[in-house]
Amino acid sequence: MKMRILFLGLVLATPVLILNSLQAVHAAPTLQGELPDLTLLDIVSDPPNPLPWDSLHYISYVRNQGNARAEVNVWYYIDGTRVTGENEYWGHLDPSYTREVDFGHSGLSEGWHTIRFVVDPQNTVNESNEANNEIEETFCIGTCAPQYPDLIVPQINWTPSSPLVDDSMHFTVHVENQGDSNTSPWGQVGVRLFIDSTSIGDDYVSNITPGTTETFDFYWTATAGYHTVRAISDYGDFIPESNESNNEREESFDVDCPTPTTPSLTSPSNGSSACDTTPSFDWSSVSGATSYRIQVDNNSSFGSPEIDTTTSSSNYTPGSALSPGTYYWRVRASNSCGDGSWSSVWSVTILGTVGVPSLYSPSNGSSTCDTTPYFDWSSVSGATSYRIQVDNNSNFSSPVIDTTTSNSYYTPGSPLSPGTYHWRVRASN
Repeated sequence: MKMRILFLGLVLATPVLILNSLQAVHAAPTLQGELPDLTLLDIVSDPPNPLPWDSLHYISYVRNQGNARAEVNVWYYIDGTRVTGENEYWGHLDPSYTREVDFGHSGLSEGWHTIRFVVDPQNTVNESNEANNEIEETFCIGTCAPQYPDLIVPQINWTPSSPLVDDSMHFTVHVENQGDSNTSPWGQVGVRLFIDSTSIGDDYVSNITPGTTETFDFYWTATAGYHTVRAISDYGDFIPESNESNNEREESFDVDCPTPTTPSLTSPSNGSSACDTTPSFDWSSVSGATSYRIQVDNNSSFGSPEIDTTTSSSNYTPGSALSPGTYYWRVRASNSCGDGSWSSVWSVTILGTVGVPSLYSPSNGSSTCDTTPYFDWSSVSGATSYRIQVDNNSNFSSPVIDTTTSNSYYTPGSPLSPGTYHWRVRASN
């Protein structure tokens, strides 16, 4: 068998010289972080159209596309069987250099044969990319029936498997070549993916070898409802195939669209009272909600609400004052899928400003011998307390009585000295 080694344009006759040369330079230090990357570029038959049992050579090209030198070992296979006895050690290869490797063979029978080269077959070289060390081609010896690829789509996967509205979905399309030929002679393999008959994009690989499967990736933002997903391999029919009728696959899936959960009311607390006629209504935020509807009514049936509005916030302050009285309020959350359930109903009483009490007794300008007279006045709607002041001076600068009571009357706890007194009352809430 013949052996040819091409290195920097020089043919080296003796492998021992290569080994010695390698030992002399391999000791040079490699900078930290620098790694080689050995790959195979092509396979060529010499002669290009051999007859059965012709003596022939299969030639490939090893390129170091990394940034550190590496030893070059190459194994050679015919129809899946490693051919031994050939020189498999080809010295070292510096970064950015390409070397021809040549394996001779005494001949093959008529028909199709696969030739495979593997560089660094035992993974002794630490490379920046360990996935590009092989190349395989199919060659015809003599007269052969045509060989074509045959692309099928055995499955389509997606995540999440149970998507919700607005989820980012990842579709993985599996394409298998169950034919007899690589797809690369006719260019890239393209896959187009459709959701509900609308294309969401294309993805490509450079080659699919016979008996192997490649994956193609697509992304889509989920919308509500029932959907079909359809993948077409070799979209456009650029690659001739032994079967052109099996390039598609269609699946279906549902995208759930849950309405928001029910918000919890926070304030005003249930059954509370407030003097503020524009109280701030507050409730819990709900995940996935895009808006909230609040209703406020003086009737718990909400037949004619004083407030019936929508907000994107989890709180609301009325733009105009509520009249004093008891109000009922509730909130529900909504999103693009619809409305959630109404919250529980809470009540709040708006007190407003209380009126002025009318003084009853002692009547104005009267006299009494009772030194602890009974002070009485009218009750005021909405009042929770009353402040009474009694002073011997009409400006009430130093009242002898200045106290607060929840009743609409008051009797001094100690006697008043004889004299003229002025008195007044103020209601509060």
